[in-house]
Amino acid sequence: MNKDEIRSNNDALRRNAPIPANEFDIRGVRFENIHNGITMEIVSHWVGDMGVILWTSDAGDIYSTRDIKAHWVMQDIEEPEGW
Repeated sequence: MNKDEIRSNNDALRRNAPIPANEFDIRGVRFENIHNGITMEIVSHWVGDMGVILWTSDAGDIYSTRDIKAHWVMQDIEEPEGW
C-alpha cells in the first residue's frame, strides 16, 4: 500500500467512525453564533485519532465540539442535559 492509499483509507475511517459514547450527535442541528448572529447547520463529522470530533457546517466550516459549546447556541431544539 502506498502513501496515497494509506491516507485515503485513513480519511475514510475517520469520516465513518462512530461518535464516541460521551458525545452528542449534533448532525442536522442548527446553531446561532452568540457574537454575530450567524447561523449554521452541522452536516457531517470527522473523528480524530485522539477522539476529538470535528464538525462540518453547511457552509463548509469546521468546528470542534469545544468551539461550538463556547460560541454557539442550539436553535429549534432544547439543549440536551449535559451539553
